[in-house]
Amino acid sequence: MPPVAVRLAIIQRYFPHYRKPVFDGLWARPGIALSLLYGLLQEPRADLGISQPAPPMPYTVPLGNRYLPGTRLMWQSGALRHTLSGACDVVILEGDMHILSNVAILLLARFRRVPVLLWLKGWWGDGAGEASLGGGLRGVVRRLFLGLADGVVCYGESTRRQFQAGGLAPDRLFVAQNTVMVETLTQPAANAAPMAPEVERLLASPRPYVFTIGRMVRDKRIPELIRSFVAAGLGKVDLVVAGDGPERDAVAAAAKGYGNVHVVGPVSDADADRLLLRAMACAFPGAVGLAVNQAMAAGGVVLCADEPGPDSEIVVDGVNGIRLPHGDEAAWTGALGRVAADAALRSRLGAAARETVIERATVGRMVSGLENAARSILRLREGR
Repeated sequence: MPPVAVRLAIIQRYFPHYRKPVFDGLWARPGIALSLLYGLLQEPRADLGISQPAPPMPYTVPLGNRYLPGTRLMWQSGALRHTLSGACDVVILEGDMHILSNVAILLLARFRRVPVLLWLKGWWGDGAGEASLGGGLRGVVRRLFLGLADGVVCYGESTRRQFQAGGLAPDRLFVAQNTVMVETLTQPAANAAPMAPEVERLLASPRPYVFTIGRMVRDKRIPELIRSFVAAGLGKVDLVVAGDGPERDAVAAAAKGYGNVHVVGPVSDADADRLLLRAMACAFPGAVGLAVNQAMAAGGVVLCADEPGPDSEIVVDGVNGIRLPHGDEAAWTGALGRVAADAALRSRLGAAARETVIERATVGRMVSGLENAARSILRLREGR
């Protein structure tokens, strides 16, 4: 029996390119009629993986992002009209309280009996963690915001635990493990873009290297990684740093004078895959992003900051990776030295890492999580 047709609208602030396989997967699911509403940028943001206009897809609906000057508050023109027009059965909203049109949708959708799900990572730091949404006014506002929704799509199990501790009903919490396309990360595609000269030079060298990639912002702590790497005295190993962002000059300054530290700047997706697949280990000393999933899928050893939240929850210390306190440069120095010296450790952790990410964090599983959330909340609303 074919699945019941569901008209699903997902509303995003922007259209990051790494989300395209997820949306393509939903569009291809039998019984899912997807509309993706996304805001247009004033200019491309390559450092965030966002370019505009997004590639035209049969399911996309562009919106106008209107910001309140001098604030993070914004309104997405067209989102409310689409949601309340009767064109969708379920709505999934980006869980950002600064998007005022989303708050309006949460308030008004009840009158149209359209179930609305929030999709978010949760809140980490400032007193918030797996056991709490945070104290004071901030915690109260978060509870009120979540309470407006019919349910929540959680980025991971740690998010689900946080929201359940915050009082949300377990049957209203759904997990779609946040990830990127990792299923095919075994070798660059045959039609991949040609290598950048600096990347080609690094890959042609027989020297092993530790790799890190991500947006260069302060909380990524890349200069600390450089100092820890240098202190480890790994003269026959290189450190390769890829990415772009406001801290790029600080990263370049930290690397200056060290011949085995290479800051290559932004790289294409194909070059990122090539560098990940060839890396001896991948290190993420600060805020952890989806590059951890890619590094695990490539079968390398992952060293990451031991921080709470869904971004790093699939990394289990000593089982499929190494977790270290961020800011503890001595601990990072010691761990880098151990990984460089122990091929058996690298092989064991790398194999377990790939197995974990393929079991738990593929795009296919994420698509299934989103579909399950939409269908389940619709059944709950209809009393089935």
